[in-house]
Amino acid sequence: MKRILGLGLDLVRTHLPLVGARAPFKLTFVCTDVCSCRCAICNLWQAPREGATTEEFEALLRANPHLSWINLSGGEVVERDDFVRVAETAVLATRVAALDFPTAGQRPAEIEEKVRRVLALPLPRLFVTVSIDGPPATHDRLRGTEGAFGRAAETFERLRAIRDRRLGVYVGLTLSSRNDADPDRLVDDLLTAAPAISRDDLHFNLAHHAPHYYRNRAEDVPDGRRAAAFLRRERARRRRSAAPFALLEAAYWRLSSEFLADGRAPVPCAALGASAYVDPDLRLFPCATWDRPLLDLREVGYSLAEAARRLEVRSARADAEAGRCPGCWTPCEAYPTMLSRLPATLGALGRSTEGAS
Repeated sequence: MKRILGLGLDLVRTHLPLVGARAPFKLTFVCTDVCSCRCAICNLWQAPREGATTEEFEALLRANPHLSWINLSGGEVVERDDFVRVAETAVLATRVAALDFPTAGQRPAEIEEKVRRVLALPLPRLFVTVSIDGPPATHDRLRGTEGAFGRAAETFERLRAIRDRRLGVYVGLTLSSRNDADPDRLVDDLLTAAPAISRDDLHFNLAHHAPHYYRNRAEDVPDGRRAAAFLRRERARRRRSAAPFALLEAAYWRLSSEFLADGRAPVPCAALGASAYVDPDLRLFPCATWDRPLLDLREVGYSLAEAARRLEVRSARADAEAGRCPGCWTPCEAYPTMLSRLPATLGALGRSTEGAS
């Protein structure tokens, strides 16, 4: 409970006048580029970095005890031999209330075993997103790995079978130019192929051009009009829910239409204020999309608070808030932005052309 309250206080503080530099409360930590798949919209596998040492990862986490939300990502972070140790350090060295990570789900038994070990820690919430980009043939083609769909679906089923109310398990479907020709059929065929997955289990993301993260192509982004129309239809199909995460996702989908129309975030970005991105080489970036390396965290003792005082970081933060950046609307940045800028978010929702839909 104290950890949950801590996250709530962090969100309150982001709405107060800023006195000095404030360290982000949410960290996206890309632990490795290594992955079992050979994805079409991600080129990390072509020249993967294994990532910093376990000791360096632990130093980063211990230097930032204020963190209340941590996303461990990759590559395939759960395939790191030290994944559980890193997660344990995250829980014991910080006041994290929510830990989340994505997985391609290619080692179902190993992933289940590691998730169970993480759940043995005093962690309030753990969220796992199993990435599935369509029905079997489409998914295997996009992942460049035969049988990838079956293994990912098995991973989802194994994790869903874990009876722990702290665990949230979802399917993450990324819309890109590789699978957006008919999103409705894409989803219908996926659900037919995997009966254990329901429509409410699906969470959608929009592919972005991320040179320093995915090293992908600008052409990988989905068709804006098609994606926006699909998200409107999908919202109408979903059951209404007052659950906090469901409300947040509904807001994300509604505001996605604005982003897809002009490529600009509909709410002033909170990158480097609420959230930060650290790559496998321990370099700090504003976010997962903006290829603007700021500094090596080793230079500041791994401290995000110390980094926040640096001129280059303060400058990048101001540029992000003013929209002087490539522009993005990924959940990694959009969710903490919406939560830490509630008046602006509510205003954007009020302006949304989907308000009555």
